[in-house]
Amino acid sequence: VMEFPMQPNCPPQLKTLQNYVQNIVDWLSLNPQNVAVIHCDKYKNRSALIACCTAMQMGLHSQVDAKKIFERNVRRIRIPSFVRYIQYYDKVLGSGIPTKYATTHLHRIRFNSIPNFKFTGGCDPWYSIEQDGKKIFISKKLRGRKGRKMIDFDCRDIKVSGDITVEFFHKNPKTKMFSFSLNTEYEQEFKIVLDRKRLDIT
Repeated sequence: VMEFPMQPNCPPQLKTLQNYVQNIVDWLSLNPQNVAVIHCDKYKNRSALIACCTAMQMGLHSQVDAKKIFERNVRRIRIPSFVRYIQYYDKVLGSGIPTKYATTHLHRIRFNSIPNFKFTGGCDPWYSIEQDGKKIFISKKLRGRKGRKMIDFDCRDIKVSGDITVEFFHKNPKTKMFSFSLNTEYEQEFKIVLDRKRLDIT
């Protein structure tokens, strides 16, 4: 039995994911009769991610097929960032994990609509950034009043690199609104747009 520690609502770092998958592949390669059973204690996103990436590494499924299998088996609470990491892993299989990740400068985060988390509508949002498992930034709280079209966060040119998770809250840490995880090496567009379907809402 092997344990692979992961946070429940965000994918593991790419290097960690690669290590987990390699352990399983090594075990299966020892003997044709060896079997790997993958299980997580909440939802199915973590176990499905590892199973899909293992199948990709062993040449059993393409990235497109693995993504379809993931989406078909994780229906109740599907976390889009896990699908994003299946796509990243396909690129890792092609060119390996970079020895040094690209650095991204965050200038601004914009809400193009205001989520309703108050009885009267609107929200008081703030966010935190975690990089490679460590919290590196916590923003100030803003006021998003009902009827406003957008909210802009000034990110102060924060430099991020590698695996990052950005979590958004209303008022306090107990009221999480949504989050997203990505790797800067594979998201190098000048502007990244994430609609509701690409945000992790748990």
